[in-house]
Amino acid sequence: MRFDLQIALASVGAGAAYGLLALALIVIHRGSKTLNLGTGALAALGAYVAAWVHEDGDRLGAVPAAIVGTVAAALAAGLFGWLVMRRLRSAAMFVRVTATLGLLVVVRAVVNLFLVDGSTPQVRLFERGTFTLPGDYVLTRDRLFILVTATVVVLVVAAVYRYTPFGLASRAMADGEAGVSLSGRSPDVASTSNWMLGGALSGFAGVLLSSITTVSVLGLTLLVVVALATAAIAGFRSVVAALFASLAVAAVQSVVSGRITDISEFTGLPGWPEAVPFIVLIIVIVATGTAVPTRGVSFESGLPAAPPVKKPTWLPAAVAAVGGAAMVLGPSAIIDPLTRSAILAIVAVSLVLVVGFVGQLSLAQMTFAGLGAAFGSWAAISLNLPFPLPVLVAVVLVFPIGLVLGAPSIRVRGVNLAIVTLGVAVMFDEMFFSDRDRFPEGIEFPRPSLAGWSLDSFEHPRRFGVVVVIALALACLVVQLIRSRPAGQSFLAVRINERGAEGVGISVPRVKLLAFSISASMAAAGGTLLGYRSGRVSAASFVSLQSVFLLVVVVIGGVGAAGGGVVAGLLVSGGLLMYLASELGASPDVIDLASGLLVLLTLTLMPDGLTSLPARIKQRLEERRDGGGADIGIAG
Repeated sequence: MRFDLQIALASVGAGAAYGLLALALIVIHRGSKTLNLGTGALAALGAYVAAWVHEDGDRLGAVPAAIVGTVAAALAAGLFGWLVMRRLRSAAMFVRVTATLGLLVVVRAVVNLFLVDGSTPQVRLFERGTFTLPGDYVLTRDRLFILVTATVVVLVVAAVYRYTPFGLASRAMADGEAGVSLSGRSPDVASTSNWMLGGALSGFAGVLLSSITTVSVLGLTLLVVVALATAAIAGFRSVVAALFASLAVAAVQSVVSGRITDISEFTGLPGWPEAVPFIVLIIVIVATGTAVPTRGVSFESGLPAAPPVKKPTWLPAAVAAVGGAAMVLGPSAIIDPLTRSAILAIVAVSLVLVVGFVGQLSLAQMTFAGLGAAFGSWAAISLNLPFPLPVLVAVVLVFPIGLVLGAPSIRVRGVNLAIVTLGVAVMFDEMFFSDRDRFPEGIEFPRPSLAGWSLDSFEHPRRFGVVVVIALALACLVVQLIRSRPAGQSFLAVRINERGAEGVGISVPRVKLLAFSISASMAAAGGTLLGYRSGRVSAASFVSLQSVFLLVVVVIGGVGAAGGGVVAGLLVSGGLLMYLASELGASPDVIDLASGLLVLLTLTLMPDGLTSLPARIKQRLEERRDGGGADIGIAG
């Protein structure tokens, strides 16, 4: 017991920083009705900018460097709020949340491009001496000072929101913009100010964390889920409760970490300390039905269009013909990236099914793909099944997993479901894919063959590529047939209005579970093919951040249509278009930066994605032909 209390005390610094991140989430949500999934990335920006200007004290002192890092994060968030979120303030919550994923990608790429130099960022604000507390418990000075600093910040922010005109305007924003406008204040200014404040809090939290522990861009970026857990406990309302919840979560993490050997031996699973916030988050959301207040906010209305499918076989035939011809006749250099594009397009098309058709925002799609790869490897190596049977085994075994992981969608939806799926994905990262004992050298696959024909992607890449294209065409056919049949109408009815769907006899739980299960199985097929492509695929290929990147490119392509998934496959990291960009000298971080900016442009200018461009051009031409120049001038 004494040991547990001592290590819990050591966590107060991290808990205080988590509290500031939770406060940042609450501030931005209160002022713009948006859940900022880029909060952790802004923390990384603050930490790395502060470390860059500090440079071990050679440039600026610790306190000025911390101020610079905090201001940098505030300016980045304010710029995003003004240029992007101001244009999207009347958009569906799906669009706004996806925009914050674009922010995450852009900020992460900027940090990697310009600020990461191989060293660990650290700006030590407080000295490290120790205090001896009653009972001979020891607490370091830096952690105590961080706790005091965070407490002061939280109390000041709480007072600002309660007693100042800015706070009153921000609180009014939570109920709608009309009240703010009637008071003579600008909703745009109020929203952007909250974005800046949230960015400053995130950046300062990153600086504080870097002063007491080793941080990385990825680690800080994923801290958004920890902050979500503690903000959810506080109901996204009480900033003081969020701080206490953060301290409690950090203490439990620390105790679990101290007992990790015993816990891992008992359960057979690693990663329990990292999983604690996500377990808390999922319990809170599933128990209450919500974590993020959504009063007056519609998730479903304004979702990207899911156009009707008149000829279900057209897209699969086009994919098979064009993709097959490219595999057979294309230059050798593009075959492997084109194959990767086709495989990940299968996973992207699976995302269209659950997000575009049913309106359920899933951030665990690459987790399903990774589970498919694991099951496929087991079937191929342990059961010695020939190709393509391991792919079918993966599809069958992941189907019930999709059923289980889709179960929360019965109780929660919209942005709350996105939080649950992201939490589940991160839990799998820490407890399954990061297990070195389970995957010491990655997920291994034998060389595939079919009817005596070698499909080895190294010796016969074109053959394997043709097989992958056929699999993509089949995935497109499944999605197109669902869209064009009564089942597809049921999917769309649930997406548009769940209560209305129930009113006409549609079982909403059945539709959601079916969509999740089919989508998960389809993603599993893609994950298995990804393993066969390389012979050994790193478990890191399926971490939660990859699901975020996948959703970003699917939104660019068009999340409401199977064709959007195909376009997304061309845009994925390591895919065809990214390969061509790298041949022109673009680094992976430059490509990520371009992807993030492109998704922001798509959401603001063309929310239905690139696949809607031909229809938009056709509509404009018909309007010009039918309406004439005078009508166009009046409309403008």
